[in-house]
Amino acid sequence: MSTSTESLERVRNAGLMERYHISLTELGFDTCVVAPATYSSSHPAVSLDRSTVLRALKRVVLAHPALFVQHGGKHDKKPYFTRLPQVDLNDVLTYATDLTASIEEIVNAELQKPFSRSTTKPLWRVTVRTDNVVVFAWHHSIGDGGCAQSFHAAFLTALNTKSGAEETDESTVVAAPDKLVIAPAIEERTNISVSFKTACGTLYGSFAPLAFQPLRKAWTANPISKEPHLQIETRIRMIDPNTSRELVALCREKKSTLTGFMHTLALFVLSHHLAVLEKETPGKKQKYKTFSTVVPISLRRFTGTSPLDLCDQVTIYHTFPKITRDIPQFPPTKETFPWQTASDYATSLHANFKKSCEVIGTINFIYRLGISKSYFLDHLGQKRETTLVLSNIGAMPKLKDLGEKQRDDGALWQFDNVGFGQNDNVISSAIKLNMAGSPSGAISAVYNWGQNNIDTGLVEAVIADIHNSISTILAE
Repeated sequence: MSTSTESLERVRNAGLMERYHISLTELGFDTCVVAPATYSSSHPAVSLDRSTVLRALKRVVLAHPALFVQHGGKHDKKPYFTRLPQVDLNDVLTYATDLTASIEEIVNAELQKPFSRSTTKPLWRVTVRTDNVVVFAWHHSIGDGGCAQSFHAAFLTALNTKSGAEETDESTVVAAPDKLVIAPAIEERTNISVSFKTACGTLYGSFAPLAFQPLRKAWTANPISKEPHLQIETRIRMIDPNTSRELVALCREKKSTLTGFMHTLALFVLSHHLAVLEKETPGKKQKYKTFSTVVPISLRRFTGTSPLDLCDQVTIYHTFPKITRDIPQFPPTKETFPWQTASDYATSLHANFKKSCEVIGTINFIYRLGISKSYFLDHLGQKRETTLVLSNIGAMPKLKDLGEKQRDDGALWQFDNVGFGQNDNVISSAIKLNMAGSPSGAISAVYNWGQNNIDTGLVEAVIADIHNSISTILAE
């Protein structure tokens, strides 16, 4: 097989968001998205043996055409998706019997492995361990963070479907359908036109000196390294189902959402730690007044793409929340937590869902002007633009079809503790908080940060205080 994709059949051109993620990986600024989950069977003696995994993966690949694509063309010269004629599961599956590494360590290691473009290997891989831990990794251009749930829903369905007569083939090679159709680009399904005000603001933010921008007052941890690196840290914290239900109910009572609450809590805790640092350096002027935060927004509500499909259909909501200087009590209690701030943020986020489509339109500027490469590279050595990215892909979509629930061995599989992490740490935020719901109701919180982007001791203290604060707030 040729090692080039230039001669392979084109599926379609990369959309703007997909092209953005292709550019980041080509420049060494991004690697992939990684989603772990823990599986269990109704028959304790049944495990995810290699043959079972291979049968399930064959079904998953055939159900998701995006798993048969690669990239063609240069990232700054209209890249496109090509159809791989086949996928050899031996190229993507790591079946591990060594259980010494923790899930956190596996995820962290996977996040530091970029994918190669313009090869005949697909843009995804999966690690399965004999303790039934499954870790899926994929290139950001074929799926956004919400695809953590998409993949695991497909894998679960495949596990719980009885083998058919046609599945006796022991080959690990899966042929691609003759006609490959992947989810459309965002701009093909919804309006991304940019208003004059947004266009002016984008151009101003890109070219105006820092001294004249809101970013100058924002605390965003350490500047971006002059040389890109992909070393990252990962911490995973689980919020159990009972705590999750109590927390969501309390947020509703206080007219907030879980995203609004976690955004407010994370910045409240970070404000507390910054105040401590300022006290340790007497006479230091309070230089920073705000944080810079981003919350990704799924656009499937506008494009009509199924929540169970693989696609890269996401935009962002960017704000500059104030640093809290007056914290009378820490950790906060149910009564002292700033619920109004959380409610206001949730309302503002929801009100900007449709307007956030304009962000996709602004990406078009850097490609139309032919400055994409220099645009990204010019970030190196400069002030970091965001403090926190908070991604919440929400509760697990309802699984209408789990297969026939009649596996050959009579076992019924389920999974829990699904989560996801990302590594675009070079020019992205100082801290990432990625949240996902599982079928049991548990919520995972996966924290990522680039080494040297922010002090690790500070992040670990912030993580501990976020989760201690949740316990304190719910204790009343």
